[in-house]
Amino acid sequence: MLYASVPLVAGIFSFLLLREKIYPRKLYGILVGFIGVLLIVLLPVLGKGIAFNGDLLGNLIIFVAVCSFALYTVLSKQFQKEYTPLELTMFFVLTTTLIQLLLAPIDLVQNQNWWSEVSLKSIFGVVYVGILGTGIYYLVYQHAIKNSTPIIASMILYLQPVFAFLWASVLLGEKITSEFMAGAILAFIGVALVTNFGRPEIKKEFAAKPACR
Repeated sequence: MLYASVPLVAGIFSFLLLREKIYPRKLYGILVGFIGVLLIVLLPVLGKGIAFNGDLLGNLIIFVAVCSFALYTVLSKQFQKEYTPLELTMFFVLTTTLIQLLLAPIDLVQNQNWWSEVSLKSIFGVVYVGILGTGIYYLVYQHAIKNSTPIIASMILYLQPVFAFLWASVLLGEKITSEFMAGAILAFIGVALVTNFGRPEIKKEFAAKPACR
């Protein structure tokens, strides 16, 4: 749930680091979309009486991750003055791969028979996440940052739970509830408020920020 606050944190970083103007319409959109995500994620859980058992350390780690991703989004706009979206995506993939390789020996020592648990399905899942869920996703995300603003690009995180629930309905037979519909509508309204290119102030904002190479 904390990850849904990325657009909020990205807005703060954009204002502080890029001096991006936070118009009232944009602020309302961020807040409305956030409420929509809350409805989608929290109401079904609370309705089933499921308690949240997360500890303080876990929540702090997630909060650091939220701040890191928001900062990555904002700084990408700056780095795009020197690098293309493809180059930034390559840097990201290489960095995360290097970190995982450094940590891999720990897991190999703790689970020495890991190879016996590897199935064709798990291999497909790893390849899918690596290519589509990481490489292509972050490349598209970098292009979104380049052609808009960090705040607008980060609004995609409000749509992820919406489409996740829709796919769960199609593939797993999950029931579409009234709470989900209300949350989805609010999420789309929030995104529309932030990304409404018809507003004069947003047109002015884009005109003041020429595209990088």
